[in-house]
Amino acid sequence: WEIEGGVSAFDRCTQKTYASFQYMALLVGIELKTEIQVCEGIRLVSLPGSTSELPRYLPNPRVTDMSAHSLRGKTMLIIDCSVSPIFQKPFREDGLPFEVKVNGRKFSHVKADNFYKPFCQALSLACNSPVQIALKWEFWAADELFNVTNGVHKMTQYHDTDLLGSSTEAGEAQIDEAKRLYHILINLNSRVREKLRIPIDRWIMSKTNKNYVDKMIDLGIAFKSVYLSDINPKTELSFRFRLHAFWHLGTDKEHRQVLMKEFRAIYDCRSDAVHKGKLDQTVKFGEEHIPISEFIQRAQDLCWESIVKILEAGEFPEWNDLILG
Repeated sequence: WEIEGGVSAFDRCTQKTYASFQYMALLVGIELKTEIQVCEGIRLVSLPGSTSELPRYLPNPRVTDMSAHSLRGKTMLIIDCSVSPIFQKPFREDGLPFEVKVNGRKFSHVKADNFYKPFCQALSLACNSPVQIALKWEFWAADELFNVTNGVHKMTQYHDTDLLGSSTEAGEAQIDEAKRLYHILINLNSRVREKLRIPIDRWIMSKTNKNYVDKMIDLGIAFKSVYLSDINPKTELSFRFRLHAFWHLGTDKEHRQVLMKEFRAIYDCRSDAVHKGKLDQTVKFGEEHIPISEFIQRAQDLCWESIVKILEAGEFPEWNDLILG
């Protein structure tokens, strides 16, 4: 009885104990000048330019094959968490004994993972530039209680992403827009959110791929998922593609005429990429010959515009209703 009583007393006195740790993600594709709070408990932190000033919560480069040089100026997404209680009597009957919270709300590793991807998608759309996770881990700071002297890193995921690639500078305005798009994205009807998954992912891939053919194939898949996902494959797809696209994005007759030519060229380039495995160095557009790099950038912007317009509406258009007014 004395042992059981002692254990129970110890259990009661430690019920409200807390310890802190962080879920962390290293982002590529975005640069910040200053730390920005996304919301309470979640923040974006810019890593310093000097390798000697890199913070201790970064993982050991030997584990990730990353050099300290490659981390300079990168951006961290940090979720500050608390876990309670730090001691717990074993074999409790009411489920898992430990509770993780962010900003006073229950959290979990699953919720952290579910936050990362849509928020990076929202950041990408807000910046019109790809933002991806290169590395994810958990960090427990040094403390006396558990005799942790240098901090503990628990690696959860590592992606083979080019850490030396170009980045877009973002400020408060872009982060606010990302927060707005994130809330739209996670609150979409599940069917609409699933239909948007491929266009967003492929648009991002078109931005990160180095090869023009791969970029065009990714864009072709993205556009098809937006404008032709519900069309019978026996239908004349090229015409339907142009018809849906210029009615969706066009503001007046002249604008729609320009869009019709652009989307015809996009469809033709996508066909060349898929069936020939190569693209010409220029694309004929009316009387002009546009460099393929400029044309693909224009196609990426049209894809971005298509996705954001559907996000804003909260649903895909009813194409027949759109065309017939």
